[in-house]
Amino acid sequence: QQQAGQHRQAQAPPNVDMTKFKALDVRRVMEPFKKGEDDPVVWMSIFMKKVRNGNLNVEECKVLFERHAEGVEVREWMAKNAHQYTTIEEFEQAFLDRFMPTEAESQQAVYELSQLKLSPTGDFDVHVKVFKAKM
Repeated sequence: QQQAGQHRQAQAPPNVDMTKFKALDVRRVMEPFKKGEDDPVVWMSIFMKKVRNGNLNVEECKVLFERHAEGVEVREWMAKNAHQYTTIEEFEQAFLDRFMPTEAESQQAVYELSQLKLSPTGDFDVHVKVFKAKM
């Protein structure tokens, strides 16, 4: 009986059809979300298309997201909050609410980008790297 209990613990979470994941060969369906590097709206839009194309329910969506979460902050948010979302729409909105830049962050980014200037003798490649780092 103890072995049966241990076996049950290794199984998928309730309402997650692992055969669906295996049939879809789902490991990662896209690049993982990197806070500060990826646009949350664009990333989540692509992710949601993958979820809908795979006909995944909310629990399967959460499992798939965990495979695409990168960075401590994103993983902690998921671990702390995932249980409270009962629909895919709630999950999507909560993600956007959490990871969309604030108005102040957006204004600071615009200001920093406006301050970048390439001098006539400047190294273009270095300029591009600095620009991309601020995006």
